[in-house]
Amino acid sequence: VQVGYGRLGHYFWGFEEQGVVPDVITVAKGMGNGQPLGAVITRREIADALEQEGYFFSSAGGSPVSCVVGMTVLDIMRDEGLQENARDTGDHLKARLEALGQRFPIVGAVHGMGL
Repeated sequence: VQVGYGRLGHYFWGFEEQGVVPDVITVAKGMGNGQPLGAVITRREIADALEQEGYFFSSAGGSPVSCVVGMTVLDIMRDEGLQENARDTGDHLKARLEALGQRFPIVGAVHGMGL
């Protein structure tokens, strides 16, 4: 849930670090920033195959207000440099935790990326 929409800082999607391209991506919480909104992202051939099976319906799907919110979230992320902020803040936090690990042997390995 927390590895998409720029939260990792270095990557927009968590899977990018692994060097893979998934067939299907589902997103929701971060996309609407509190507004009910979600999406399924996939390749054209998969979307075409699903479309042939019938119409997909969601009780909160297609809300114009939610769609505007989703686009605004992306605009704000770009305009305010939020992905870069996640990268810088995460790098700083990781460095500080590693420094604590040097002082306190009880601290094990420090892992993480972004927020």
